[in-house]
Amino acid sequence: MKAVALLLFALAPSIAWAQADADDLPPPVAEAEENPGAPLPDDPDVAVGREAYNAGDFAAAVTAFRAVARRHPENPAIYRALARAASWADAPETAIRAYRHYLALAPGAADGDKVKAELTLALRKTESPPAEGPPPAVAEALAAVIERSKADAFAGEAGALAALDALLAIDYVGPELAEGRRAVDETLRRRTDELIGRWWAPDDRASPEALTAMAAGWAARAKRGALDYEAERMSAAVTGLGQLAGQKWSEAIETLGPVAPGDPRLRYAQAVALARAERHVEAEQVLAALARDADDPRVAALLGLVRRAQGRIDHALDAWRIALEPPAAGAR
Repeated sequence: MKAVALLLFALAPSIAWAQADADDLPPPVAEAEENPGAPLPDDPDVAVGREAYNAGDFAAAVTAFRAVARRHPENPAIYRALARAASWADAPETAIRAYRHYLALAPGAADGDKVKAELTLALRKTESPPAEGPPPAVAEALAAVIERSKADAFAGEAGALAALDALLAIDYVGPELAEGRRAVDETLRRRTDELIGRWWAPDDRASPEALTAMAAGWAARAKRGALDYEAERMSAAVTGLGQLAGQKWSEAIETLGPVAPGDPRLRYAQAVALARAERHVEAEQVLAALARDADDPRVAALLGLVRRAQGRIDHALDAWRIALEPPAAGAR
C-alpha cells in the first residue's frame, strides 16, 4: 500500500500533503482507527469503502462512505474516512465538510490535530471553500422539520415527515440528518405520552382529533422506516385511544390488548372499551388486577359498574365504597 500511495502522490501533486512522504498521506482506512472512542459503524458499506480506498478507487470509496454517513449521520469516524477518500478523489468541498463534521462530533479525538492539518490542506485546494455550517437548503429543510414537529403536524404534504423527506432528498450528508429524524421521533414520543396521560386525566381529556392526528403521524413515520418496540407500542396506544374516542369498541379492544399490560393508563382504557362492548367479565378481570396496583377511585367506580351490569349488586357496592373513600396520604 505504501508503494501505491507513493505512486499516487507522484501522479497527483494536487492532493499533496505537508511533506513529500507517503507517511504524511491519509493511511488506508483499515488502519485509520486512531480514535478508539469513535469507531466506524457496523455497516456493510464500510468494508466496500475500505476495499475501494485501499485499491486506489477513491471515487467508489466516497460513494460507499457517503452511503454509510447517510445511515449513521452522527458517527464521527465515518466522516474522517469520507474526508480522506474525498481528498484523494479531488472532491475538496466534500472533504472539507466531512473534516468539519468529524471535528465537531469528536472534539476531543486523539487524532484531532492531524485531522485539522488535513483540513487546512483541503482548504488550500479550493478558492471557494464551503461556508461553515449546513448549506442554506439543508438549514431551511431542517427548520421546517422542527417547526412542524412542534406544531404536532406530522402526516400529509405539509407535515414534519414530508419536510424530513425533503431534507433527506438533498445531496448532503451531515449530522443535521440525524437532528431532523430525532426532532420527529422525540416529538412523536413525547406528545403521544402526553395524550396517553390526558386519557388518564378526564378533566383534560385529549380530543379524538388530537389522537387521530398523532396516530396518523405514527402511521406516516412507520412507512419511512422500521420502528423500535417502544415506538410501535406508543403508535398502537394512541391508535387504540383514538378508536375508543371514536366509539369503535371492538377495534380499540384489539389494538390496546397487546400494549396495555404494564401501563395502568392503557389498562384502564382497555377496560373502558371492554365495558362499552358489554364484555363485562373481561372488563372486571382487567379492573380487578388494575385495582391491586392503581389506587385510583375511577378504577373502583368502573369496577362497580361492570359488576352491577352482571347483576352482582353486593360486589358492586363494595367497589363503590372503595371509590368513595378519601384518598390515602400521598396518593394522587
